Amino acid sequence: MIGHLQAVKAHLTPLGNTVYLVDATGATAYPYFLVWPSAGAPGADAPLDENADLSFLIGVTAVGESAESAGGRATKGKALLGPTKPVPLVVPGRKAWIRWEGLGNAGVDRDVNLPNTSRHPAFEAHLYRVESIPV
Repeated sequence: MIGHLQAVKAHLTPLGNTVYLVDATGATAYPYFLVWPSAGAPGADAPLDENADLSFLIGVTAVGESAESAGGRATKGKALLGPTKPVPLVVPGRKAWIRWEGLGNAGVDRDVNLPNTSRHPAFEAHLYRVESIPV
């Protein structure tokens, strides 16, 4: 699974923000992306059956100092990850592709305070369907 998450990270990196895998604990620079396995998907470090066809969801959360920042990042990420057609992913030993599945969630994280302000970061999470077959 980590190979699929890393492939998604590679697609998002050209946008110029930090891209975290699975956990962004301690992040202080905004905006950023967080790429994570969704509920029901294999865990990030789970061994995958190299002979199995796979279909699962990956979440991509855009986080920013405002709703506009998070939403703008999410829109740019979506443009790179198959809003209308599948986008190939480079995963060793597999032929894989990703496509936008839908909006997961959006809001403000009131448990986190932005440095030197009384504001909270905003987030927008999108879900993407990953299809992966052995080669």
